[in-house]
Order: sequence, then structure tokens, then C-alpha cells
Amino acid sequence: MLTNDALRVALLAATENALPWLEWLPEGDRAEFLPSFVRTVRACGDTGYYQPLERLLGEWEASAQIQHDPGLRELLEADRGTDEGVKLKRPQK
Repeated sequence: MLTNDALRVALLAATENALPWLEWLPEGDRAEFLPSFVRTVRACGDTGYYQPLERLLGEWEASAQIQHDPGLRELLEADRGTDEGVKLKRPQK
């Protein structure tokens, strides 16, 4: 399906129709999404276990929202001035 250009284009169009937030992704990301989506759908259909598909769609939708919202993207890309982790205190017993 993904190796046939006509089928790939039709599949991408159908997927974008079903998941409108895909248009918020840059074209390269959409091209990366499709093979991952197809493999995950096939694996879920074979196993009857659909949580990986739910996770995949949630992660890609979050990426699309970040791409669509410049303020959110700036916030996530902002230099916090340090690469150090946050130090936590051990809980009291």
C-alpha cells in the first residue's frame, strides 16, 4: 500500500479527511506519520490490542497542536538557562 504512489496518496487523503489535525503537521512529518500509522493499524488489527494505536494518535495529535500554536512551541523551545535537573527531597517516613 505504501509502495504504490497512487494508493499512498489516496490513503494520505483519506487519513487527512478522518484526522483533520494532520494538516497542522509539516509535510515531512505527515509523510513520517503515514507508514507508522499503517504498521500500527495492521499490528492492532492482528492482535486485537488497540492501545498502541491510541498512543500513536495521541502523540501525533499533540505534535500537530504544538506546530499549530506558535506560543506553545515557543514555550516548549524556550531556553530555561540551565540543563540541570530539578533536585527533589526524599519523602519523610
